[in-house]
Amino acid sequence: MAISAAERRFILDNLTRLAEADIRNLWRVAQFQSDEDFAAYVIDAFPEIVGPYYELAAQASATFFEEDFPEITAPAVVALPIAREKLLNSARWALGGDGEQAISRMAGTAQRAIYDGDRNTTLSNVEERGLRWVRVARPNACAFCRLLASRAANGETYSGSGVRLKINPETGQPYEDGRLATVVYGRRRTNSKRDIETEYHDFCQCTARAVPVDVDPLSYLYEVEPDSAFAAEQWNAEYEKARKEANSGDTKKILNKWRQLGDDIA
Repeated sequence: MAISAAERRFILDNLTRLAEADIRNLWRVAQFQSDEDFAAYVIDAFPEIVGPYYELAAQASATFFEEDFPEITAPAVVALPIAREKLLNSARWALGGDGEQAISRMAGTAQRAIYDGDRNTTLSNVEERGLRWVRVARPNACAFCRLLASRAANGETYSGSGVRLKINPETGQPYEDGRLATVVYGRRRTNSKRDIETEYHDFCQCTARAVPVDVDPLSYLYEVEPDSAFAAEQWNAEYEKARKEANSGDTKKILNKWRQLGDDIA
C-alpha cells in the first residue's frame, strides 16, 4: 500500500526534530570552546550531524518507492550523499546570526537537507525508471508551493530532470507538440543550470510523488493519495481565480494576488 505524503512528512519531521536536538546540544558543547574556536567547532561538526539524517531520509524514501512500485523488481536507487562543503557553507552562513537565530538557521538547513534526502531519492528513481512525478504540498503550504502542487490537477508532471510535462488527458502521455509539452519548472527554465532542489526553501515540507508514465496524474493521486488530489484541485481553482484577479500570466503577480486574496479566495 502506498505511503501518503502525510505519513512521509511525519517520519521526516521526526528526523528533523532529532537533528534540531543534536544541533542544540552541539551549541551547548561548543560554548566550552574558546571564543576563537567556537565557530570552527560548530562549523566542522555540523555536517557530521546533518549528513546521517539525510542518509536516513534517503534510505526511507527508497523503501517507500519500492512499496509504491512493487512490480519493479530492481532495488530502488538511493540519492547520493549530500556534499559536505554544502553543509559547511550553510553552517558558516548560519553563524552570521547570533544565538537562537543561528540555531534556527541551522535547524532550517537540517530540515531542508532531510527532506532533500527524501525528494532526491524519489527523483533519482524517477530518472532511473523513466517515470514522472508530481509535487505534493502540505495543507497549509505557502502560495508558491501550492502553485507548484496544483499543477497535478491540470494534467502536469515533472520529468526526473525537472522539466514540466503537459499530459494529454486522452492518452495519458505528454503532448508530442513540444510547445505544449515542455514548459517551465516553477520559475526554472528548461535550460536553467540551477539544481531542482533550489525550488524548495527552508522548512518547506513538499514531497515528490512518483507517477507511472501511462496514467493521468490527478487520477493516480486520487487512487493512492486522495487528500492530496483534492487539495491539488482546490489549489488549481484558487490559482485560476488569482490569475484572473491579477489579469496577468506573470507568476509573481499571480502569487502576490493569491496572497492578498487569502481566506477570501474560495
